[in-house]
Amino acid sequence: MAIRLSHRGVVAAAVALLTWLAGQACAPAFQDARMVGKGRVEVTPNVSALGFSGDGESEHVANNFGVHAIVGVHDRVDLGFGYTRTQVVDEGDGVNFIGFGPKFSLAKDQVALALPVGFAAESEVDLSETFQFQPAVLFT
Repeated sequence: MAIRLSHRGVVAAAVALLTWLAGQACAPAFQDARMVGKGRVEVTPNVSALGFSGDGESEHVANNFGVHAIVGVHDRVDLGFGYTRTQVVDEGDGVNFIGFGPKFSLAKDQVALALPVGFAAESEVDLSETFQFQPAVLFT
């Protein structure tokens, strides 16, 4: 049994997926177990676009703009902060995603525990509805 969506339905599904993915990415970008180092800062800007292609048509759906910063507060502890703005093309509004949290080194540059939280900051959305806790064990 196949489900067929109209072009408009596919675009709506893509925007919903983008919003969900952006919510998953609102926490700081802890990508591995290596620590930044006490007194050091790592900043990573990012820009991405979401497009859709199907039935011979393609469409630019949304843009993401963000920055992630990680600050070394101890030899074994980093604090991360992340911000992403998702702007839907041809729409006047967008959503701001904010995240922050610590990363603890469990085995130097090999294993770390990240405990970030994140939420969507939007005037029409209750923060408690978008709050996410995104724990992760990172290996390098």
